[in-house]
Amino acid sequence: MEFLSHRQPPEDWIPYIDGWVGEMRFRNFSQATIQAWWYRVSAFALYINAEKKDPLSITRHDIIERMSREVSVSTKRCEFNALRSFYAYMFSNHLIPENPMDGLPTIKRVKKRQAPAQTQNVQKGLEIADEDTKLMIELAVELGLRRNEIASIYLPNDLIEDLMGYSLIVHGKGRKDRIIPLTASIAHTLTHRNPGWCFPSMYNASKHIHPDTVYRRIKDTVKESTHSLRRKFATDLYRATGGDLRVVQESLGHESLATTQLYISISTQDMRNAIDKLERFHELQARQYR
Repeated sequence: MEFLSHRQPPEDWIPYIDGWVGEMRFRNFSQATIQAWWYRVSAFALYINAEKKDPLSITRHDIIERMSREVSVSTKRCEFNALRSFYAYMFSNHLIPENPMDGLPTIKRVKKRQAPAQTQNVQKGLEIADEDTKLMIELAVELGLRRNEIASIYLPNDLIEDLMGYSLIVHGKGRKDRIIPLTASIAHTLTHRNPGWCFPSMYNASKHIHPDTVYRRIKDTVKESTHSLRRKFATDLYRATGGDLRVVQESLGHESLATTQLYISISTQDMRNAIDKLERFHELQARQYR
């Protein structure tokens, strides 16, 4: 059985899910992906268990019905990808005669700019947060960390000290690490925490907290999502650096500048400042030809 600190799937699903997880480990999937996909398939199994269905009797209709509920697009995409991987494993190992995921259209990613967290909400949250939640908020809004990156900080291994100060090794998506310089305040907090997981699981101290728990604690305190704090970080860093997209891209750990641009919110005041600068530029240009 995998991930014993979490709610387990029905017994008749466990051997199949464990075999699938073993194959993902063999294929060198990241631990974050394995855990996220295990969680989604287990949730599907618990949902479908009300109909007393085992993984061998799932139909295309069962999956469509599950995918039709009112949840975020990102949640749907994660669950769809997890189920597609699970049933590809089942079919390739001749455990089922047909793959119920075959022919299902992929769930389109919604690529639109979403608003960053509001500063007043962040400040209010920081004022009322407990010590751990306050640090989670700071890691998201001051360093731009994702929920799983916050959850997986291990001390002191993930800290680097040089003549310029402390930096953090951030374990990003797809085993892609990046190094983020720390603010003096966060560096002081992290260097004074106990060795081991920065945020250990309350059920098993040898494991870190689940990323969804990070999300809930931030959401309950700030009334904003973890990713909206990440967007605020991106927007603030973009303005602070005079529009240096490459710095923002590297800080967020994005492969594509196009993705980074979706994180940056341009306000009416930003546009006004840009037009004012252009007007002054045109005035200087005109003087040169008088």
